[in-house]
Amino acid sequence: ALPISLKVNPSYEDALLGLGDLHLAKKDYSKSEEYYRKVLDKNPESEFGWYGMGNVFLETGELDNADGAFWRAIEYGHNFARPYAGLGDVAIERGDWKQAEYYYNKVFEVRPKPNYEDGYIGLGDVYLHNEEYEKAKEQFELALDINPLDADAYIGMAKIALGTDDKKAAIKSLKKAVSSDPSYEDGYITLGNL
Repeated sequence: ALPISLKVNPSYEDALLGLGDLHLAKKDYSKSEEYYRKVLDKNPESEFGWYGMGNVFLETGELDNADGAFWRAIEYGHNFARPYAGLGDVAIERGDWKQAEYYYNKVFEVRPKPNYEDGYIGLGDVYLHNEEYEKAKEQFELALDINPLDADAYIGMAKIALGTDDKKAAIKSLKKAVSSDPSYEDGYITLGNL
């Protein structure tokens, strides 16, 4: 449906965003960036275009650019909470866990009951890093309530299980992670080592 939309109207923002998201999920960052830039060429104030660019920059390790793009998304999308999760991810990449926690909590300040799992996964990772296993588990479970196939949530649950020496639960969670994301190579390696 997306390419058909583009044939009808080459500047159709939703189709361009969808193609950017599709290529981002496939880890084709240059193609993803190409579509998000087309969105921003047509609408420089597109919070979704800036959010997409932030994710491309995050995935390619361009943390300063990711930071800037997420802030632009927040600037143009006043009630858009997801860029705060992106800023939390940037903070984790920089090793600043306190800042990450702050940004993940901002997700819930802007949107108290989000219908996406990003903030929950991020907070779960922060609590896991701090070895606050019960709090982490609660966040990962909330993420799984929204998306029962979220590999990151299962990975978090596996790390909790490993941190509490529950090898059986870790294997179960890793199996769910690799079944929901067959490209998760570290999951297979970790499973093989257990």
